[in-house]
Amino acid sequence: MADLVSHPDEVKVVSRRFGQGAANIDRYLELDGYQAVQKALAMEPDAIINESRLPGCAGAAEPDSLRG
Repeated sequence: MADLVSHPDEVKVVSRRFGQGAANIDRYLELDGYQAVQKALAMEPDAIINESRLPGCAGAAEPDSLRG
């Protein structure tokens, strides 16, 4: 397989815990796993939507004048 080139600022989120015992859920949590899930569970639904910056209507962006 060809060598893959990565950006110098790239953070390998999934693989950075490999070899550290992260297959064990308690160890994964010690390594700060599931931070985004924990943050989302502590938020109100509207706050999650606002932070996600995703457009409404199943991805179809609509002008602000049409929003309810």
